[in-house]
Amino acid sequence: MRSIKGFESTEFKEESCDTIPFERLIVRARPEIVALKSPISIPEKIGGEGYLEPHEWRQAMESANKDYVLIDVRNNYESRIGRFKGAIAPDVENFYDFPQWLKNENIDKNKKVLMYCTGGIRCEKFSTYMKAEGFKTIYQLHGGIINYAQKQGGKHFEGKCFVFDDRMAVEVNPQESGPISKCAISGVPCDTYINCANMECNRLFICDRQAAIQMEGCCSEECRKSAHRRPLDIENLYKPFRRWYKYFNEKPTEAMDEQP
Repeated sequence: MRSIKGFESTEFKEESCDTIPFERLIVRARPEIVALKSPISIPEKIGGEGYLEPHEWRQAMESANKDYVLIDVRNNYESRIGRFKGAIAPDVENFYDFPQWLKNENIDKNKKVLMYCTGGIRCEKFSTYMKAEGFKTIYQLHGGIINYAQKQGGKHFEGKCFVFDDRMAVEVNPQESGPISKCAISGVPCDTYINCANMECNRLFICDRQAAIQMEGCCSEECRKSAHRRPLDIENLYKPFRRWYKYFNEKPTEAMDEQP
């Protein structure tokens, strides 16, 4: 790949895992890697001011002079279970909601901005967008949360990092790995996600094991009484359920196949 023009400096990220976290590999052509759905006027300098390496990011977190705005450039269901201390975690469900969030937030464009995401891709796009919108000084965490966890042990990160595979969430900071979120049913500290067993809902929500058993894997009583509720699979309770169309007779669409 690096022999192809434009891909000379492509970074490959590796992570160890005891199990195979991906059910299958699919390669598709997309108009955007992550959809921002907003036109970007490319500035002279792309991607903000540059990167902060993990050790530099930690220094910034530990500096007595907090002369920056720290932004979590991930969706709300990701930041809900883990984030850097002091970060602004926008309540948005999709990446393409960030431009509207930025417009409503009224952040000082002269203020230094530090941003981070899981692996760095969303920061590349949103830092460029912010630069085009007139923000003066923008830095991003090089390699994202995962790289920081590997290099700096996750210092100053609370909770876990949401990932888009069968693990659902991974530990970042062993010193502070306790839940910062709560079960949507029982309210007990919890950071494990499940998909609602009502296949017409399929909502991704935080749920404690005992509450999941009590509600038969559903997010509400209405869903629990649904005729389209799939059987509760205790052994695979905390694996993402993407194949919900298997319980229907309809031919699956691409949108169905990508349900979290």
